Amino acid sequence: MQEQEKLREIQSLGQEAPGAGDAPERNREKGSWLLLLQCLVCGAILALLLGLRAWEPELFRQAAQWYHAQMEREIQLPGWAGEEETSSAPGLFLV
Repeated sequence: MQEQEKLREIQSLGQEAPGAGDAPERNREKGSWLLLLQCLVCGAILALLLGLRAWEPELFRQAAQWYHAQMEREIQLPGWAGEEETSSAPGLFLV
């Protein structure tokens, strides 16, 4: 008897209760709007940086140097034993 009850309980774990599917659908809809907004903001920032790099390279270089200085100050990675200390900024965006 107990084995049959346990088997029914295990089988019912994957089934949803009536009305339980509504809340995740609303959350998924809100999440998709947030994702769209995040993509639009990131795209606008990327377009601004690319435009700045193309039309005002000196201003872009100054902004990149400021950003790298802030990141080097904020993020301090531990060095390996016996390794000389070097800058951790890759300098990908420096013109």
